[in-house]
Amino acid sequence: MTEKEQLQAEMQKIKDRLREIDHASRSTLGKNLLRCRTSKNLTQLELAEAVGCTRVTITNIERGTCDTTLSRLLKFCGVLNVTPNDLLLEIQITALRLTGRGKR
Repeated sequence: MTEKEQLQAEMQKIKDRLREIDHASRSTLGKNLLRCRTSKNLTQLELAEAVGCTRVTITNIERGTCDTTLSRLLKFCGVLNVTPNDLLLEIQITALRLTGRGKR
């Protein structure tokens, strides 16, 4: 598998994960984003400027009141120096539980 194919496969996995996000999962994503952002001592405005959105968008994502795009999620990861799993891990566990594929 070429590097491009590996990247495409990883991006497809991320897209699949994002499709599973419901309201509770958006809340988890928001909490993880908040945790990662504050651990880097960044304000919402600083993160927003770094990824090319507004502070209100960051606020809404952290509150779990709006979705984000795959592109923006990857930008968050780059700025915060984290992996998508760092932001989505609890969401993956929740999704598995909701679909009955995860053990409790």
